[in-house]
Amino acid sequence: MKKLLLLIYVGCLGLLCAACQSSPEVINSSDSLVVESLPALDEKTPTNVLLMQVDSNGFPQSQGVYDFSQGTLTVVKQYVPYTDEVEPETVYHDFENTFLHSEWENDPYEVYEETFKQVELSVNEQRLRLRHGEFEKSFYFEQNDKTCVRDENNVIYTVQYDM
Repeated sequence: MKKLLLLIYVGCLGLLCAACQSSPEVINSSDSLVVESLPALDEKTPTNVLLMQVDSNGFPQSQGVYDFSQGTLTVVKQYVPYTDEVEPETVYHDFENTFLHSEWENDPYEVYEETFKQVELSVNEQRLRLRHGEFEKSFYFEQNDKTCVRDENNVIYTVQYDM
């Protein structure tokens, strides 16, 4: 009887340990993006690119996403209260250059979103650039595999491509 209880206890403990093991985050998406290596990017421009903020580096922005899909760009950002390191004018300048058709709100936690159509994407050795009329954003590559970029405010984004 003791052996049976011990066997059940060890089995349950093993299952519990396996269940508590950390797992990587999984993003469920119908259009899963594939990160391509440098040679594939040199051959052709991707049709879909997703930039997701991973580090603000002291810039008062808690989230930032640039979702480019076949000529359409959706930008989502949230600014947070200013720090002593960044002037309010710098944040407002970033807002004005990013959200051409939105109004600045007094709520420091407002989430802003804007969509642009007929956006051009260009990728070269140094940068990834999105351009539409007055709107233009350049992101500079941090790594040789072109999976990490930095914007003019030193905010770092991961990059996912879909060819």
